[in-house]
Amino acid sequence: MSNYPTLYILRHGETEWNLANRLQGHFDSRLTETGRAQAAAQNAILRRCNLSGFSALSSPQGRALITAQIALDGLGIDVATDAQLAEIGIGAWAGENREALLRQTPAARDSYDLYEHAPEGEGFA
Repeated sequence: MSNYPTLYILRHGETEWNLANRLQGHFDSRLTETGRAQAAAQNAILRRCNLSGFSALSSPQGRALITAQIALDGLGIDVATDAQLAEIGIGAWAGENREALLRQTPAARDSYDLYEHAPEGEGFA
């Protein structure tokens, strides 16, 4: 039996750019009403968990931080931010339509790895 701590990983709620199929990277897009409802649903799930002694870390990006704040509302857990959790930078492609970029960049289409092909982007290395 391991003594590893329990880890909950939450994804940010739907954003306006998610709906438009636009790449966000370091740019930020507001949560939609659906995104806020998704975060509230996470809150309902977390209320059923024993979160005694838990701490919460979030990306500093608004979409993630607001989701975390809604998900943890009323649970007595403060959310700390950590820049290391920020979305990967996608350089010049931030805000661009994902499908259009895949059509224009066959190498990215083949590997479905836009992040490695984004001009001025971080990549994974």
